[in-house]
Amino acid sequence: MGSALRGETPLGGLVDACLLVGPPALYLLVFLTPSEARLALTLSHTAPSYYALYTSHFVHFTAAHLVANVVGYLIATTVGYLLARTAGARGRYRVALFVIVTVLPTVLSALNLVIPRSSVGYGASGVVMGAVGLVPVFVFVYLDHLPRVGGSVENAPILLFCGFAIVGISAPIGWLGAGITAAALLSAVLYGIEIPIDFKSLTALPPGHLELLIAGVLIGVGYPVVAFPPDPHVQGGLVNLYVHLLGYAFGFIPAYLTPGVGSNVLVATSKA
Repeated sequence: MGSALRGETPLGGLVDACLLVGPPALYLLVFLTPSEARLALTLSHTAPSYYALYTSHFVHFTAAHLVANVVGYLIATTVGYLLARTAGARGRYRVALFVIVTVLPTVLSALNLVIPRSSVGYGASGVVMGAVGLVPVFVFVYLDHLPRVGGSVENAPILLFCGFAIVGISAPIGWLGAGITAAALLSAVLYGIEIPIDFKSLTALPPGHLELLIAGVLIGVGYPVVAFPPDPHVQGGLVNLYVHLLGYAFGFIPAYLTPGVGSNVLVATSKA
């Protein structure tokens, strides 16, 4: 692990810290502003403003909503970062999380407006689900880094399929959910038949390595249980399950499709 991290500049660590801690800090700062100011930042589905496509993802009106998103973001990004750091793939994670923080909010808002309704959108849960969607990729980046274990990032969709199976079970969408679960599980089984993972080698890993891997699987696959509650009604509105699903799916994409650029983008490594 030491050799993989050698050459990272201090600025790289600063960028990582900003990506991990910056969004939750902004969520809190916005929450401390007057409610009228926060309302102006929300996304009106009947009269949307361009800036609200982005700013609405920083707005919360209850402490419970704020805490849930802050804790979810910190857990998902910390686990993903530790997997990437141990595998020597900090740059790849940095780029993917940067895309999620800067690009994903506007994409989610635009797709949210496709469904006509008279409501107001706000909250960071779509971005949180994007951070969760990164984790399955870095579970397999981590496995690829481990000696004699097997597996590669190309196998990461199996965990995404398992996550979709959880969505189908948890979301209150009746028979549609059952169909999603069945299709996702079948896809996971067919996709995973030939994954060459040596489970005996996993049990022989040094202390902490297997636990980190288990944490990655639990977050990457199990977090939809929290994000897709059986009853979407909450104080002041409804949980936007549509945005949660989009965030989870789109969060997977930037890390999965950027195999080699991460170490050379945003912050270059030092020559020392």
